[in-house]
Amino acid sequence: FKQVYKVWLKTYKLTVKESSLVKLKQKFDNHILPFLGEMEIKKIKVSDVQQFTNEMCFEKKNTQYKEYVSNVSRIFEYAIKQGLVNKNPVKQIVIPKQKANLDDTKIHFYTMDQLKLFLKDAKANEGTQVYTVFHLLAYTGCRQGEILGLQWDCIDFDSRTLTVRQTLTRGENRRLYLEEPKTKKSKRTIPLDDLTISILKSWRTTQ
Repeated sequence: FKQVYKVWLKTYKLTVKESSLVKLKQKFDNHILPFLGEMEIKKIKVSDVQQFTNEMCFEKKNTQYKEYVSNVSRIFEYAIKQGLVNKNPVKQIVIPKQKANLDDTKIHFYTMDQLKLFLKDAKANEGTQVYTVFHLLAYTGCRQGEILGLQWDCIDFDSRTLTVRQTLTRGENRRLYLEEPKTKKSKRTIPLDDLTISILKSWRTTQ
């Protein structure tokens, strides 16, 4: 299974962004290959894939277990096209359903008072750059990678806007690099208030 996966990966890596490739490789390296990697692909049975699925769902309680199963299916579909196997055992398993944990569905967030206290503490005890990052996260709704990917040409002080056009992400060997957002909607322009403009100007002066 591992050998087929490696051959499939050579072609797959040409079709996706580097960050997406890294995430997929982590899924295989951490969970799929330890279970199925050393098995002869022709001899992998429906019961083997079912056991893997059940373990991911119930023992490891991985909420993305269906995605892992789908990735296993990708390798079998590739193996069928290559004439290595005749059928895909993933199609014959029963996909289990996790019971919802009410505690896991709760949204955890700061109240306005807690946020103000947090930012006040950050301003008093952290450097200008760190405080600026936390303030932008709180006041723009941007994701962490979007904030860390900002450059000064993304800020328009005259129109008082911030434009998201790239994100900072990790590639292979934990290499940091800038890439375009995954979707067109992620590219957007966000209005900034007077306080945020003032904080950005302060950080630019410090920098």
